[in-house]
Amino acid sequence: MKSAVRAARIAVLALVAVALFAPSSGALPITGSHPWVVVLCNFSDDTSQPQPVSYYQQMFNGAPGADGLREYYNDVSYGNLSITGTVVKGWYTLSMTRYVFSGLSRYNKIKACAEAADADVDYGTVWGVFAITNFPVDGLPTPAASTVPAATNSSQTTITVASSAGFPAPPFAAFIADTTANNGEEVNVTGVSGNDWTVTRGYQFGPAKSHAAGAAMTLVYGSDYGNVGLIASFPMDGGHNLGNVVGGWDFNVSGAAHEMGHGFGFEHSRKLSDSTNDYNDCWDIMSVFSCVSTFQGSFGGTNLNSQVAAAGDGFTAINLDLGGWLSPRSVCRYRGERV
Repeated sequence: MKSAVRAARIAVLALVAVALFAPSSGALPITGSHPWVVVLCNFSDDTSQPQPVSYYQQMFNGAPGADGLREYYNDVSYGNLSITGTVVKGWYTLSMTRYVFSGLSRYNKIKACAEAADADVDYGTVWGVFAITNFPVDGLPTPAASTVPAATNSSQTTITVASSAGFPAPPFAAFIADTTANNGEEVNVTGVSGNDWTVTRGYQFGPAKSHAAGAAMTLVYGSDYGNVGLIASFPMDGGHNLGNVVGGWDFNVSGAAHEMGHGFGFEHSRKLSDSTNDYNDCWDIMSVFSCVSTFQGSFGGTNLNSQVAAAGDGFTAINLDLGGWLSPRSVCRYRGERV
């Protein structure tokens, strides 16, 4: 009887663990050759190039024995997954300012960079696109902010703010919200006359809303980083939906490996004792941004809460199994046998 109870408990724990890690994209398992294209983007008002193309070529597709992403995925997959052939393109200057870019959804950020390289890339031959901008990941200045003294309704296209000081010349994106729940709205500011702003409502995220007097108005400014998943991706050159990532120029190997993991179909990892919250397995790359067990490498720095580390973690056994990277002889599964 004890053996049967023990077997039943093992089965339940296995099912729960698999449920916590099950991918939603349908891409897994994933083996074989899956190169990416890295697209470097800057802006009409900031054409700086913080690192040369050669830096990212080495980071993503460096020689065997390096601590870049090619070696990382070869090692953690036990040779089952290769990103060999990953190429770097850029720098491309987008026909928009960094402030317009900041206001785009993550989807449109990645798409804008991908389209800039379309003439130079056959997207039908790559698995994903990794857009890198000349924004830093961390360390941006505090964005300009003001308030809106009067209440506003959802149809107004002119909004008067308390002060325009510190805001850039239009166009730029701004976020308005009062203190009530779910009140935030992004607007596209197309004209500024003193403290009177001409705006496009419901710009990127959800519909226009009414806001109480005293609502905060904050400049939208920053690199953003992350992915939008394979299902929400965009087909390029008639190919499959691309794995996709956007990040700042100082993205390190830990952050890049994590986001590429999403591009391959992995979800954030959790733990049984806190099964409703992501980022809780400190030994898994899919939790790397909250609890970190990494090691120092050649690429990246002190960003993304990764201390001075630039590489690691690996993948837990569950994610290795989901990826199809464990030999069947290495996996013990409960199949209902009596023990």
